[in-house]
Amino acid sequence: MKILLILVSFALVHANGQELAEFRLASYYTNNMVLQMEPKSAVIWGYGQPDAEAVISYESNRLSTTIDANGEWSITLPPHPPSESIDFAVQQISSFGMVTIPLKAAFGDVWVCSGQSNMAMSLNLIYNASEEINKTIANYQHFRLRKVSRNTSLDVELDEATFNYDWTAPEEERVPNFSALCILFAERLSDAVNAAFPIGLIDATWPGTRIEAWSSSRVLEYCNTPLATNETNRNADSALWNAMIAPLTRTSVKGAIWLQGEQNIDYNEDYYACHILTLVNDWKRTFFQGELAGENGVAFPFGVVQNGPVWINYNYKWGDIRWHQTVDLGVLPNALLPDAFTAASYDLTDHLSPTGSIHPRDKQTVADRLANAARRLIYNENLSLYGPVPVSVDQLAADSRTITYDRNVKLVGAAGFAFQLPDGNYELSDVIASTANSVTVAVNSTAVQLLYAFSSYICEYKQCAVYSDDFENLPAQAWKWDL
Repeated sequence: MKILLILVSFALVHANGQELAEFRLASYYTNNMVLQMEPKSAVIWGYGQPDAEAVISYESNRLSTTIDANGEWSITLPPHPPSESIDFAVQQISSFGMVTIPLKAAFGDVWVCSGQSNMAMSLNLIYNASEEINKTIANYQHFRLRKVSRNTSLDVELDEATFNYDWTAPEEERVPNFSALCILFAERLSDAVNAAFPIGLIDATWPGTRIEAWSSSRVLEYCNTPLATNETNRNADSALWNAMIAPLTRTSVKGAIWLQGEQNIDYNEDYYACHILTLVNDWKRTFFQGELAGENGVAFPFGVVQNGPVWINYNYKWGDIRWHQTVDLGVLPNALLPDAFTAASYDLTDHLSPTGSIHPRDKQTVADRLANAARRLIYNENLSLYGPVPVSVDQLAADSRTITYDRNVKLVGAAGFAFQLPDGNYELSDVIASTANSVTVAVNSTAVQLLYAFSSYICEYKQCAVYSDDFENLPAQAWKWDL
């Protein structure tokens, strides 16, 4: 780092009485970082003296561009296979001389992990925390971690983000306070591909935040979102997009995972389906995508964890958000979001969580489910994209309905089914019978809708009614069916 500062200092000289602009990399780039590997193209950008030449040299490559009138430069690298650390020379060449910045970077996959408190929940707060921390440090030294500082910007999309620290390998000082789900998801992907190529993880999270704050003004305008009133700081419209996400989008990443929704209970919940649809597509368009669509045609995989449980007495608005998180189609991917994948977490009830039942400590199971869905979507592995979903609901008697699923299912418990009455109230529905791929439940003859997994609290830990009858043991998707 001392060498880097000495070299850069030569840029701050006077020639003919004119002070030269500092030549530097954008704040995203530090030694030990991961650049996105093939099939996408990585981008390196920064600032310097207008009209000077910016040059990047590494291996046998020499790429250059002219620094623009605003003092910015950007160079797109050719797609590169995964690699260990490579030495880059980043230079400014002008009539006043040459400035060189050395950069060490590897090529691998980069994931952005974003959302509110359940994504922010750190590794030291989950089940078996000490074991998980030690495992990450011992076995995943090919990971690189970066945490975006929690900042807001109300009026503009910032050019640069601020970070809590430079890119770093997993170490005792950083790992315990990093997003648990982010690390666990990456560990499972790394284990699955059986390769220790580098993985860069960006923790861009803030507890207690709404989707509107993470959305660009384009998203909010498209959805005709009511303007936030009396909101400042983290929940102001677009405040976190402007300060924490937009500055990351000038380079390329593999994709993103997202866990957010609790804060939108009773706040613009009817807009959530439009918000998540438009946010995903906006992030996909905005992050630099390089020259190729992506692996197996998946340009920007985006993982959505549906709302988990909380011990509130049967609040069905939680199910509304779960439904909206799939753009009201019940599953991801779907025709509207073909590059998205999902994981259910409503059955991971944790009454004794020190941070409240809204924060279940079992992030390992969430990571298992989310990573398996990603493996199916991205690598076409023989795994399920989501849990069982109904293909038909048949009336065999006035007071019952039979739900047929898209695969064989097993009954683990009895909780999860409910029906809505004409007055808008809900009642729980009892299981009457089951077969290999169907469940029959009791329903009031006046019911207008049958639902599953729509309540805030549904069942005790992994004891809901319907799971897939296979090794994945996936909980059925949250769904609703008009009667």
